[in-house]
Amino acid sequence: MMYFLQTHATQLVLGLCALTVIGWLIYELTIAPVIHDYEDHDPTDREDL
Repeated sequence: MMYFLQTHATQLVLGLCALTVIGWLIYELTIAPVIHDYEDHDPTDREDL
């Protein structure tokens, strides 16, 4: 029974790590560039003129 619990706990932890990495990659590839784009084109920022 302990072996069963240990393997499932390990799978759960690895699964959570994988989901975190995948979620972070999706965020970096989709949401982050949009946010950075929006920040780069801030109309109140006149440093680029």
